[in-house]
Amino acid sequence: MKGGSNARVVLEKMLFSLIERVQRLCPELSIEHRRYVGIDFLYIRPPTPAARAIFEAKVREQADKMVRGTSLFYECHFVRKATDRWVYRFRFRVPDRKSFCCGNRCPDCILLRPKG
Repeated sequence: MKGGSNARVVLEKMLFSLIERVQRLCPELSIEHRRYVGIDFLYIRPPTPAARAIFEAKVREQADKMVRGTSLFYECHFVRKATDRWVYRFRFRVPDRKSFCCGNRCPDCILLRPKG
């Protein structure tokens, strides 16, 4: 995924798709997306305290399906509990490009890149 703005648009669409998928699988949850200073947060209003484990499992399951077969990965971190909602920081990520050879014969080694 080259091109910063194109990659951002694709990752943003993936996030909205993930929210839709989880909302379909867990209609009892209220999921709200907010972005602060470029960081995406999911605000979850659960019907019961036990719903947290269900939400986390569904997010992992759906995000795993979405990144399977790609070089992308995701991060999902519980941030805090606000009055009646849980707050999670979530993002899909493009792996950082290596800028040096570590000597481990990695498939993406900088020494294997075409010169140009």
